[in-house]
Amino acid sequence: MKKNLILLFTLIALYFGIGFSCKAVYGDSYPFMQGDHYWEPDGTGAWVAHGNPTTEMPNEPSELPPLITYYLPFFVPGFVLFLFLFTPLGKLLEEKKEEETESDN
Repeated sequence: MKKNLILLFTLIALYFGIGFSCKAVYGDSYPFMQGDHYWEPDGTGAWVAHGNPTTEMPNEPSELPPLITYYLPFFVPGFVLFLFLFTPLGKLLEEKKEEETESDN
């Protein structure tokens, strides 16, 4: 149970860490945690309203982030989850932990 909670919090931390890192690099051009109403880049340096944004259009020119950055917050935690659930890595770490606790006793 404790291993599952640690894994869950690790996945959540990866999701938000990667999302906020991409937001810090690309600024307003990266729509992480913005909801339905925001300004999105159109690829020519201008901004297009997505929904009904309440904020003013950003002053700086827009840039399109690479497409992979939109999916990184999902793929990296998903890959880590896959490693621990569907490969021998999770079981190997669990066995190593059991060996350490037995040697301590």
